[in-house]
Amino acid sequence: CSSDLTKTTRIQKNGYIAKLNESETAIIAVYLDRKTAAQKNQCKSISSIDWAVAHHTLKDGHYYKL
Repeated sequence: CSSDLTKTTRIQKNGYIAKLNESETAIIAVYLDRKTAAQKNQCKSISSIDWAVAHHTLKDGHYYKL
């Protein structure tokens, strides 16, 4: 019995995270992933790094980029 059911998926953006200074002129650190970046920067949750990456906002005086 075959089925034509499909599952909707979303594209995940995985990869290294770069921590940049406030003026975005220097890379301070590079992390393996968002979870590691959050842990190493004493963030309360991974989502705070996700927000900074997705919305290109400052987080504790630094920018984070994929």
